[in-house]
Amino acid sequence: MQKSRLLVAVPIALSLIFILLYFAFKSIKEALIIFSAIPFATVGGVLFLVIRDMPFSISAGVGFIALFGIAVLNGIVLIEEFKHLKKTGIQDIQEVILQGTQNRLRPVLLTALAAALGFLPMVISTSAGAEVQKPLATVVVGGLVSATLLTLLILPVLYAYFERPKPNIKINSSALFVLALILFPGYSFSQTQSISIEEAIQLAMDHNAELQVALKKIERQEQLLPSAFSIDKTELFYNNDQNNIAPNHFPLDVWGINQSIKFPTVYGAQRKVLQQRIQLAEDEYELIKLQLIKEVRTKYHEILYWQTILKKQTVLDSLYGKFLKGSSALYKLGGVSEIDLLNSQAKRNSIAIQSIEIKEKLNAARFGLMQKLQIDGDFEILPPLEEQLKIQTIDTLTHAGLNYFSDVLVLSQKELQLEKQSLLPDLNLSFFRGTNTYPDAAVYSGVQVGVAVPLWVFGQKSMIKAAKTTQDIRNLEKTQFKKTLHTNYNTLLASLRSYEAVLNNYRV
Repeated sequence: MQKSRLLVAVPIALSLIFILLYFAFKSIKEALIIFSAIPFATVGGVLFLVIRDMPFSISAGVGFIALFGIAVLNGIVLIEEFKHLKKTGIQDIQEVILQGTQNRLRPVLLTALAAALGFLPMVISTSAGAEVQKPLATVVVGGLVSATLLTLLILPVLYAYFERPKPNIKINSSALFVLALILFPGYSFSQTQSISIEEAIQLAMDHNAELQVALKKIERQEQLLPSAFSIDKTELFYNNDQNNIAPNHFPLDVWGINQSIKFPTVYGAQRKVLQQRIQLAEDEYELIKLQLIKEVRTKYHEILYWQTILKKQTVLDSLYGKFLKGSSALYKLGGVSEIDLLNSQAKRNSIAIQSIEIKEKLNAARFGLMQKLQIDGDFEILPPLEEQLKIQTIDTLTHAGLNYFSDVLVLSQKELQLEKQSLLPDLNLSFFRGTNTYPDAAVYSGVQVGVAVPLWVFGQKSMIKAAKTTQDIRNLEKTQFKKTLHTNYNTLLASLRSYEAVLNNYRV
């Protein structure tokens, strides 16, 4: 019965470990590389059981479950360091592995040693319950020894294999699939995402929070539209007036209902203002979208630019490295002076410093694009097509910014009309019934209609004057934006034509 439970518990534990690794790295490829430490650990656990002449028991099975969770820690430490080094700009996989293993050798050994020493008292225990503790601890200690050694040797090899430059064939995908079947069947791989500029723009449209906020603002304005016809609260009243005498010569008890409403045209004016605010929110959304597309394109091409510069810088670094090596050899033979050798070293160091600066700028551009896309995980930029970009002219009269200022002006006009409508009287309608409890009593009904006329209009007229001034301000803002847009457009167009002329000279 207990062994049958282990047959269920072990696959569940393995599945949970793999799922957690996938959630942590967002890549089945990296999760499988780390997951490979589990077979390495199993080898050591079984070997130590054989050396100590212990049978496979329930406690040993529990030890294997604990071992599986501990064994992946070393792989996590190494893979995280490799990824960190790649993000800093180191593209040579061999250099990443050598530097990463050198940086993380001590943490890997300390991680395994700390866990192994924690189980060591159980390994040598002779007290009561030792027959249960010994197999469990033996499996863990033995598995940690083999997992640590094999992880330091084999995991970098697997990482180098999967991260090497890949030609456009399906051999690598097949290899990944075969490894998935061996280590953990039923799962597929998710490599680093490669995105084109169109895909980057679409990702920004789908994930950028600022754009989502703009959509929510449109939704909010649409939800406010029914409030244009908001009517004041209905008043219920009771009245007993000793002067209000019924024909039976006794006072009437009067119950009634009263409703006040604004002049009907006011509701129409309020609705027009709210409709215009919806249009304004839509204009703001279009402006934010245009700005986001511009920023994504800028960051995308900035990454391509620095990648190209880095490649050329790498070639220069290699050439100057060979030159320095040759100068050193000549210096030993007396072919060059010490000053010439120092100049060569200084030039090589200068190229190295420039490479570091370029890598930092490349990383900054990548982080800037990630901030706009707001996605998790790493990505690669697809190389651009080798084609000449043509200058495209646009009609500034249909620019989204000009539409925005035009709609702002229209909103100020409609708000002015609403302020003028506020001078119209409010309407009041009441219905009431009166009676009393004395002999010969009857029920008397009545209706009252009235208007609320604004006699003191000084404050409202001030509001109207302010609304007119706001309208003038919006008109001036629109005019200024139109002039600025036209000037900036012509300036950029002239710059583009100048750059195009320079490029055409090089193409010839």
